[in-house]
Amino acid sequence: MLKHFLFIFLFFAVTASFAQYLPAVKNNPAETNGFKEAIEKINSSTANTSKVKGGVKYIYASDYLYVESGKPLGIGFYLVTGTFCYPENADKSRATSVQRGHLNTKIIQNKLTKIYYIYVLKTNNRADIDAERAKFKTEYQDAWILKLE
Repeated sequence: MLKHFLFIFLFFAVTASFAQYLPAVKNNPAETNGFKEAIEKINSSTANTSKVKGGVKYIYASDYLYVESGKPLGIGFYLVTGTFCYPENADKSRATSVQRGHLNTKIIQNKLTKIYYIYVLKTNNRADIDAERAKFKTEYQDAWILKLE
């Protein structure tokens, strides 16, 4: 009985001590590999090329490419539903989004950081993207708006 108690105690103690080192990546533990490095890369490479205004991050469109075609993105507002370090995880997220009925879901990549983004909608109108984001918040709670200039 004492052995079982010690085992359970040690299990919870070890689990609790490791929990503080795990990044908060929702629904995808595989993304934790390299996550800290990716965030540092994002912060260092976009520090001089981006700005935040009114809850929207503005970045230059020339820094992004469509993964499928390799073509550069156009300027506008993009409703982003996922951010990934690895292309395999971005592919899975895109497939899930398409299965949910969002047939225009695309994968884009920042050329500087090599980070992959999943977006479900692109528009040139700020009011339209705000309204769509409100709709998508029930399905994608972490959805955010990327403004490319």
